[in-house]
Amino acid sequence: LSTPDGQVVVDDATPGEALRTPQIDASVSEVADHPAVRAALTERMRGLREHPDVLGVVADGRDAGSVIFPDAGLKVFVEVSLLVRAARRFAQQQAAGIDGSLQDAQAALATRDGRDAQRGEAAPQVHAGDKVLHNDKLSVEEAIRRLLSWTHAVHGIDQEAT
Repeated sequence: LSTPDGQVVVDDATPGEALRTPQIDASVSEVADHPAVRAALTERMRGLREHPDVLGVVADGRDAGSVIFPDAGLKVFVEVSLLVRAARRFAQQQAAGIDGSLQDAQAALATRDGRDAQRGEAAPQVHAGDKVLHNDKLSVEEAIRRLLSWTHAVHGIDQEAT
């Protein structure tokens, strides 16, 4: 589940930075690759669109646009270099008081990328019609502006009016 402000809720608690520990990172792909887990999560995520109170879904995941929601009106593939992703993850870990090094973060991400690349149709890849957000050098505000621009274009919203 998640809260209206987007926080993840597990067993009535918000795990926050605990989701970004090296231990969690090391097990994500292994758990996500289990066929029963993938099937259950795919079904549950697709079910979100059927809920009467849901006006739209923003899904984050390496196969969210290719496997889970292949018919989505807007699919964004975020590209960030390994070094930049590692630096961001290391900064998150430091802020949360988690021990480690930049090299550890980079090695963990490289290992996960390697496993994910072997996932066949669920491997991270750009597909026809996807928007690509090159996010190495964008600020959070710049990335949000670009995403909003693409969202407005898909829904025919005049950006001057918003």
